[in-house]
Amino acid sequence: MMNAKTNQIGLLVCLGIVEAVLGTLIVGHFTNFGEMLEFIAILIFPIFLLFFAPKGFHKQFQCVAFVFTLLADAGLVLNLYNNKVLSVAIFCLAQICYLTIILFYQRNSKIKILNLIIFVVIASTLESLALLVLKANFDFLVFFTLLYLSLSLTNIIFSGINVKQNKFLFVGLILFLCCDLIIGFGSAGGYFDFSSIPFIHSILNAPFDIATSFYILSQYFLFLSVFKIKSANQKELIIAVK
Repeated sequence: MMNAKTNQIGLLVCLGIVEAVLGTLIVGHFTNFGEMLEFIAILIFPIFLLFFAPKGFHKQFQCVAFVFTLLADAGLVLNLYNNKVLSVAIFCLAQICYLTIILFYQRNSKIKILNLIIFVVIASTLESLALLVLKANFDFLVFFTLLYLSLSLTNIIFSGINVKQNKFLFVGLILFLCCDLIIGFGSAGGYFDFSSIPFIHSILNAPFDIATSFYILSQYFLFLSVFKIKSANQKELIIAVK
């Protein structure tokens, strides 16, 4: 059992090193194939999960979340299809997978209901405010972007409430949101010029790709979340490769 656990830790460390190398090449603009390397960096995670992660509900939904992430990246990163609305909608499906994982590990039915209520409140509030401010400029891209943001915030709140259950999931979701916010600030020029804010301007014009740094880190932590969890009664479950 100890050897199996040691082998697993070694495997996860090696994967971390590979991702660090790929991430350095991408964010430092050391290659002309940054978009393809970014796609490959994310593709590695579901492949490793399929072969090395223990069977279970979390693994299944994490793999599906990675698939949705890759499908969205195919449009936003590789430009295989030119439809931002579709890409963001697919990213929403990835966040729904994380919501499902959080609800699965939450044994308190009242908190599960509260989780869904909070999501509805956040989503309806953001969508209503955007509709009032943007009026005729409110479109499907804005709708799905705010839906995604609502899902992301809800998932962070409730994974934070149960942070002892799975720290990796909580950290991964926060890093994911950091990446999305930077991309959102840079892409919102048609609605609001966030680049006029000095702090955001400095982030968007940094000498390296901050958004991609957060992105790859987030996916690595979400990947790690499958390998170490805590049950609702706080007994730690260390999953070892047999």
